[in-house]
Parts: sequence; C-alpha cells; structure tokens
Amino acid sequence: MLSRVLTVFMLSLGFLLPTSEAQQVTRIPRVGFVAPQGRSLPLFEAFRQGLANLGYVDGQNILIEPRFAEGHYDRFPDIFAQLVGLKVDVLAVTGAVTARAAKKAVSDIPLVFSVVVDPVRDNVVANLEQPDGNLTGVTCFDPQQGPKQLKLLREIIPGLRRVAVLGDQGVSEALMNASEEQARALDLQPQPLQGSTS
Repeated sequence: MLSRVLTVFMLSLGFLLPTSEAQQVTRIPRVGFVAPQGRSLPLFEAFRQGLANLGYVDGQNILIEPRFAEGHYDRFPDIFAQLVGLKVDVLAVTGAVTARAAKKAVSDIPLVFSVVVDPVRDNVVANLEQPDGNLTGVTCFDPQQGPKQLKLLREIIPGLRRVAVLGDQGVSEALMNASEEQARALDLQPQPLQGSTS
C-alpha cells in the first residue's frame, strides 16, 4: 500500500524521473504532510523512509513540512493556511477528514490522499477513475476485511454471540456496514459503536 501511495505522490510532484532540466533547478521541492493524529503516527515515518528509499531525502533534495492536528480537526484551516503560505509544491494527507478539509482549503496545490476507506462515500472525490481537480490518491478499503476478522473471532471464541463493530464518526460507514452484514450472516448480533478523536 505504501508503495502505491508514494508512486501516486511522486507522479503528482512531477519529478519522479530526474532530467537535466530538473537538475538545474536550485529550489528544493517542498512537501506538506498533514495527518489528523499526532506526530507518533507510524505512517509519517514510513512516508519519509519510503521517499528516502526512492532517493528523496528530507533536508537534502526535498523538504517535508509535517503538520499534525492531534485529534483537533478545527486546526485544519490554520494548518493548511500555514502550508499554503510556505508555498508547498504538493500536499500529502492521511484520512478522509483531512482530505475533505484539504479539498475545502486548497484548490491550486496537488493533493494526494491515503488511508481513506471509500473516497466516494467519504465525499473526497466524485469519481474514482477521474478524481476532482487537484486531488488524487489511493483507497485502503478492502470489503473482505470485516468478514475475515469476524470469522477469525468466531474461530477463537466459538460461543461468541454479540460483537462490537467500531467506526469513526468522521468517515463513511462502508466498512462498518460490511462488518455488520457479515456478522448477521454468521448469526452474530452486531453492536455498532462510533467514536471521534475530536
């Protein structure tokens, strides 16, 4: 998954393959990275490392400007205003809530999203084949995830009758709905619970 995110990201930057023309440019590309959680988010370090593996080292030939909302979604307008002020060349965002906030705040900088369950149902893009305007990205939605997890629970706890199905109020209920349907198919009683980090 990370390799797909990085490929989409690098293509949107427009400097995936070095050319003699690109090598003459002295300005180092600046990348904004925005996540709804805190800095300890493993995806950020994986993002940095993935770029380094491709030859783009933070502080050498690319500058990464990370910003973290720490669960306070009301910070997004200020975060995106800061990054626009820094004249970032591209924004990499994680999660549907962050992608929607970026879409609302920024219209002239390429946006690459990841960790979005269903980009259409999450109102990030209108069409998967042709994302809107300055947005592109990848989805992490696997319709088989819920059923596999429930079957595993059933094997571990044969007498299981009721199961909690957890979700996030900030994103679509696609994964929750699939899990609830599968729970009923396995003769389990689903208990949907939605939380929020804000």
